[in-house]
Amino acid sequence: TMHNGAVFGGYSQGIGNANGNTVNISGGTFGNNIYGGVVKSGTNNDAINNTVQLSGTLNVAEAAIYGGVLQNSLGGDAFTGNTCKYHTIRKSINYL
Repeated sequence: TMHNGAVFGGYSQGIGNANGNTVNISGGTFGNNIYGGVVKSGTNNDAINNTVQLSGTLNVAEAAIYGGVLQNSLGGDAFTGNTCKYHTIRKSINYL
């Protein structure tokens, strides 16, 4: 199955955090990015303690994989506690 849209575990725009989210993917082809948590704009909002778990037969060669991201955001944390876990991946991963 081909997935062309981005995958978000949590998403906040303007006000609020994207914390403590989990994305589980166990197969398919992904043509866009995979995010545990994203904060788009705002001030001092966090994208922390997010997990992206990948397993099975999948193709994420065209996708970047992020635990947490701040986009156009001032301040905040996108590093603390974010993890990406890989279990028996049978395809390629180009961008982490």
